[in-house]
Amino acid sequence: MTTLIFVNWLTPPGDITIETILRAYALGDEGVITILHNAIKYLSIAINNISTMIDTKTTIVHGQLFDETQLIALLKEHSDRHVMILAAERKLSIEIKPYSTTNGALAACGLCVQKNLLTA
Repeated sequence: MTTLIFVNWLTPPGDITIETILRAYALGDEGVITILHNAIKYLSIAINNISTMIDTKTTIVHGQLFDETQLIALLKEHSDRHVMILAAERKLSIEIKPYSTTNGALAACGLCVQKNLLTA
C-alpha cells in the first residue's frame, strides 16, 4: 500500500515515469525498493549467464535506472555473488555507461556503419 499512496500523491494515475520511481526509491518507499532490488538481482543473474555463454570479461550496462548509485553497487554486489560455478576463476567487470537519451541511437548507428561500411 505504501507505493500506491506515494505514487498517487506524487503523480496522476498513468503518469508514472522513471523519475517518479527513482524519487520514490530515494525517499525510501518500501514497495519500490523491493521491486528494484529484485529486478537488480535478476538482471545480475541474466548478465552472468549471458557473459558465460558469449565468454566476455566486460559488460556495459546503460539505463536511467543506474543514475542511482546504490543500484549500481547492488548490481555489482549481486553479480559477484551469482558467479557461475564453471566461471568461478574469472570475475566479470560491469561498467555503467552514463545515461543519455541519444546513446542507444548512437550505438545503433555505429553498429550499422561497422557492419555495412567497415566490413565490406
